[in-house]
Amino acid sequence: MSLAAKLIKLEFFLRRLAGQGGQDDFSRRYWQARYRWGGDSGKGSRGDIAARKADFVSTFCREHDVTSLVELGSGDGVCASQIKIGQYLGLDLSQDAVQRARRRVSMPTHRFLAIAGDSPEDIVAKVRSCHGGNLPLASLSMDVILHLVEDSVFETYLKTLFAISARYIVVFSSDADGPNEIHVRHRAYARRFMADFPVRQIQAHGDGMPAHFKVFEKL
Repeated sequence: MSLAAKLIKLEFFLRRLAGQGGQDDFSRRYWQARYRWGGDSGKGSRGDIAARKADFVSTFCREHDVTSLVELGSGDGVCASQIKIGQYLGLDLSQDAVQRARRRVSMPTHRFLAIAGDSPEDIVAKVRSCHGGNLPLASLSMDVILHLVEDSVFETYLKTLFAISARYIVVFSSDADGPNEIHVRHRAYARRFMADFPVRQIQAHGDGMPAHFKVFEKL
């Protein structure tokens, strides 16, 4: 177990002793603690895997004339640094992750903002303010949905992901229920997303893999 993992475990143990161990916001508290204690965005955001993800996103944006992109849950910026696009905005609940991403990515095309405590409406307003009052052409979610263990957080996330995009929503996640771990909950999200929001699936890449890309377009 890494030092960061041990410190996270200790922090949550102390929180439970102090009566702060509720599960209603576990996802937020876990990832904020993970980045605070020196953890990273995980093996899916490193090396060849990150390069392949960034290549898919960059290729999709180029082929569909997407010049602006907002990522909801941008993490430490390793994958974001490899996405080629005219205007990228990364949003994350962790101020530590945002600061790390800003240090890592110095390109003028890329910007990172913290959104801890913001409502979906607040987030939409921030995104519009960064794009001259407009919404980016696409929103992006990579390896976030499968880490949302609470139903209410999952539902709010989908609402926000839809609301901050003008046209496309690009998602990298598993898309089947279970099995789960303490900070992982696999969900059949695509069916739910298309039932709750006016979108249609237009592309899938990597079907059959535990996690893969799906692209949706607003109707």
